[in-house]
Amino acid sequence: MPERPRPADPCTFVIFGATGDLTERLLLPSIYHLKRDGLLPENFSVLGVSRKPEFEQQFRDRIKSRIRELTGEPIVAEDWNWIDSHARYLAGDLNELDTYAALKRLLSKMEAERPTGGNCLFYLALPASEFAPVVKHLGE
Repeated sequence: MPERPRPADPCTFVIFGATGDLTERLLLPSIYHLKRDGLLPENFSVLGVSRKPEFEQQFRDRIKSRIRELTGEPIVAEDWNWIDSHARYLAGDLNELDTYAALKRLLSKMEAERPTGGNCLFYLALPASEFAPVVKHLGE
């Protein structure tokens, strides 16, 4: 019998393009299922970054609605409440350095709330033409 996978290491999962189709259809339902299956550590957070001027609660509400719609399953309240408390949102123009300064501040705040040892996973759910500028700005 294969071994059950162990939970992932603590990290902040930063999704650029957080309000796009890829994120809504694949990434967020996958995160929900990983939580439901006990494969996310307590010190795991999701930070959505997108141009849409949403507020965090709008982002969370949309995540919940899309997960329910796409999985066709009832949402387990305990798992949803965990995700809801671990999800943040940052609106900003990905071509503006101010967005990355705000990202750095928010990541520091999130690290203080849920220490990850500085582990961040950056996922670019963006058109390929936007990869280089985002990576360049992250490096700066």
